[in-house]
Amino acid sequence: MLLGLLATMILTLYAEIERELKSQLEKNSIYRVFSSEVVPNNKAATVLGRTHEEEQLWKQRYGDDKITHIKQPLLSAFWKKDASIPIVVYGESQAEFRTEQSLTEPAKIWFLSKGNLNLSSVERIRVLDRNTVAHPREMPDWISQNLSMDRAIAIPQEFMEVYLKKGFVNFTIANLSSLEEVEDYIEQMSAYHDAEKRKIKIVSSLEIIHNLEKVTRFQQLARAGVLIGCGVILSCTLGSISWLEYRQESYLLALLRSFGTPGIILQLHAFFENFLLVLLGLVSASLLWRVMYRSGDAYLADLGFEETGSLALPFYDTGIILLAGTIGVLLAMIPTGIGLRKPIGLILQ
Repeated sequence: MLLGLLATMILTLYAEIERELKSQLEKNSIYRVFSSEVVPNNKAATVLGRTHEEEQLWKQRYGDDKITHIKQPLLSAFWKKDASIPIVVYGESQAEFRTEQSLTEPAKIWFLSKGNLNLSSVERIRVLDRNTVAHPREMPDWISQNLSMDRAIAIPQEFMEVYLKKGFVNFTIANLSSLEEVEDYIEQMSAYHDAEKRKIKIVSSLEIIHNLEKVTRFQQLARAGVLIGCGVILSCTLGSISWLEYRQESYLLALLRSFGTPGIILQLHAFFENFLLVLLGLVSASLLWRVMYRSGDAYLADLGFEETGSLALPFYDTGIILLAGTIGVLLAMIPTGIGLRKPIGLILQ
């Protein structure tokens, strides 16, 4: 039971750390890829004409919910005593900026802000020599996080076509779900822009993900070492006990054989006896560890872990522990098997 408790405790903590690490990394968007392309005025018209086709290309390949595009013209808006505010241009794909009236009425200009700035129902702004109004709303997190903006003016693309043709910055945010998808996306994005002879800057956590994969593989080796070590210890322990038991019960086993009991029946009896003891020990260790684990949930929460309230030991590890115990029981039968091969008369004399 103590050996099973040790194995369960180590493997559960390994699994819990891995689960928590992946959870924290997903919250911090480790699979997010941010790319930016500065389009000068001599290429702006050509690139602008292809943007819709390119958006559809990446969305069809990776999913509508994973790819977001937005543009930033090379000019700013002005608000309240000539305070400069960056402009972002949204297209038809940004449904969150569209309203139900967009089909019958012109799309709105939005004053995006992070937090409550006590704004009016509409705010007057100026873009170059034109005055207009913007409707306040909370800035989406994906804009503030990726573009590092606390305030911005979101203007529909159809209103900014003339200004975009003088140059703009094209942003693409991809929220992917696996290392393979990140690698494929970066490779495809880089190859596409190289073929178009366009420069693009790609920011991702690919190196961190690779290092995480190395840590995960090392953890798997460590877990395998724990299981192998427990299996070897269990085998040695059960083997020693079985050898002592055989020395004590050799006369009884020989007597049973003399009455016609097959050796295979005696072997199966020894196997199931040891296997039930191992299984009882592992079940007891699991139940004891559940109590210990739940009592430590508050302490784990203080360390930044999420409270789970139950074991997070993967089924794979549970199966390996049972397999190691079974192998240990089989190896522990060797002394009994050797003893049963001795002549009955030699033992009973």
